[in-house]
Amino acid sequence: MAILIFCILAISLFGRNENQSMGARSNGLGNASVTLSDEWAIFNNVAALAALDSSYHVSFYFREIYLLPNFRIFGFSTSIPLRKKGVCGLGFYKFGDNLYNEQKITLGFAHQIRNVALGLQMSYVQLSALDHRTRGNVLVEFGGIVTLSSTLKIGAHVYNATQTQISEQADEKFSTVMKLGAQYQAGQKVWLYGEVEKNVLIKESIKMGLEYLIIKNFTIRTGLVTNSTTQSFGFSYKKNQYKFDYAFAWNEKLGIFNHFSIALFVNKYNVFQLSK
Repeated sequence: MAILIFCILAISLFGRNENQSMGARSNGLGNASVTLSDEWAIFNNVAALAALDSSYHVSFYFREIYLLPNFRIFGFSTSIPLRKKGVCGLGFYKFGDNLYNEQKITLGFAHQIRNVALGLQMSYVQLSALDHRTRGNVLVEFGGIVTLSSTLKIGAHVYNATQTQISEQADEKFSTVMKLGAQYQAGQKVWLYGEVEKNVLIKESIKMGLEYLIIKNFTIRTGLVTNSTTQSFGFSYKKNQYKFDYAFAWNEKLGIFNHFSIALFVNKYNVFQLSK
């Protein structure tokens, strides 16, 4: 019975096969991530990779739910600049255990053309539950970001644009999710974020976030998601080439979520020196 309850709960939380928002920064902003040009762009909006054209990075993400190992998420991302020809990104995440799990590996490319960044990616998503056959398929994602001024950006992203099926026999499909959002710099140290997310199967969700740079290299943030009534708080600290983020989120029905991520940035011309 405990196993059955776990699987039902896991599928209700993650079984809609939505594009998971990754990185403690985005989760601290209420998942308003479609305009974030950071190390988790390969998951949140592939177009934002284009802003990472001056550094190579390696990042790790960990999410804990209910303080239970069964509900943990582990993520990895990396990006490689291609000398003014664009930026390639690679990402992987896994949720769950041998009772129910989801895994995703994704490869994307983004390029900046004046004030417009465009990105395209291919993702393989695999689902497995109890004794059921493991199912997986390839999805297509794409996104774009337009910089309208020095203080305003607009971004959009589509997950599973091809409406790929999980299983042809059961006529199951991965969710198709569309996001549209904006980022506004309200002051020298304040950024505001807003986003509307629409899953074709459920009601739209409105997300809002705020970031404030307290002192050099230390930022605090907060966010809100409307339809799930989730509130979040977090902070970021940078030291030399390292960046650490933490977020705490609370949902009125699901309880407490903890998010941790760490990233290492390396100047692109030193990447090959490090590998010698």
